[in-house]
Amino acid sequence: MNDNLHGWYERVGVVAALARSEASVIEEAGGLTIAMLAALRESELFWATIPTEFGGGGTDIVTALRIIEMISRADGSVGWTLMANMNAAAVACAYLPNRALETVFAANPRPIFAGMLAPRGSATPMGDGFVVSGEYRFGSGVVNADWVGGGVFVRDAGVVRKLPSGAPDIRSFFVPRASIEVVGNWDVLGLQGTASVDYNIVQQFVDEAFGFALPDPVALRQIPSYQLGLGPTGAAGHGAVAIGIAMRAFEELAAIVGSKRRPGFPGIVGQQLFLHDFASKEASLQAARTWFFACFQSAYDTAFSDGEITIIQKQRLRQAVTHATYVAADVVKWCYTWAGSDSLRNPSALGRCLRDISAATQHVFVDHNTLVAISPDLLAEWAT
Repeated sequence: MNDNLHGWYERVGVVAALARSEASVIEEAGGLTIAMLAALRESELFWATIPTEFGGGGTDIVTALRIIEMISRADGSVGWTLMANMNAAAVACAYLPNRALETVFAANPRPIFAGMLAPRGSATPMGDGFVVSGEYRFGSGVVNADWVGGGVFVRDAGVVRKLPSGAPDIRSFFVPRASIEVVGNWDVLGLQGTASVDYNIVQQFVDEAFGFALPDPVALRQIPSYQLGLGPTGAAGHGAVAIGIAMRAFEELAAIVGSKRRPGFPGIVGQQLFLHDFASKEASLQAARTWFFACFQSAYDTAFSDGEITIIQKQRLRQAVTHATYVAADVVKWCYTWAGSDSLRNPSALGRCLRDISAATQHVFVDHNTLVAISPDLLAEWAT
């Protein structure tokens, strides 16, 4: 066990146990139950990666990923929601200046953050800030949040402003939850319990201190976990959620196959095909999981010693996240298929794993194009 995780282990165990017992209710309700949200608050997991100066746990990204994995093994929707809120909190604390954070934490010592940073909104300069508005999709954790982020294109007279490099001026801002409109449209195949509703940032003035530049902002605090870059940090939790769901699928299958028998065939545990493929699938998940955590540990260690990580390390992080997600999806589908009708009828934890991992593979952070984008740098590394 990671030494840093040890301090969180008891709290994670309590939350995970509740997530297992509440999973079916959470899925049916389309969001966290009151008891589940309260447990996450009381455990302080939402703020595990926030600096201690702001009342957070000050833990490293590898420990945070292990926490997300453990909660996701209990229930994918709870793990995903925690991941989204933890990541948003880390983003806010990494890139917002002290003036903004002092305001945020003065009003609420335990604020929950959420939001999606893709530039689906607009910002018009005004004085020492911007008039901001936008319509956003898939706001995981927004319904539980106190502060909500959104990406914008900065416009002058309606025209997108260009930077000296020729690239568009893109930023993200955090606004109070009270100043957004939540669209109740969460009706989906999987991750139903995340309440990842669409939302609108109503037109409002936002002080420039509550925003930062995209797509590659510079962290304002010299915390090693914050030096991994916005993209890799944002994607990281997706791999941990996927691995956790796959581990739960193996767990559920193991409980089924001992008595599973199809008419005219020997029991599943006596079939060589099953035993061979189980060992192979289990190895693939163990390898993907080990490499996933090794990549993040290596990057964290480099950031701790050097203050920054290399381009190749950033690309490896994205590679490890996408690879882990698709290995996990393959494992879950395999488990579901071998479980037969035992996984078909609701309520079924294994059926829920299949639905959740199917939804998880649709996120842009693990799109097949992530591997296309990183391949040139990986090829160049092999050519040296």
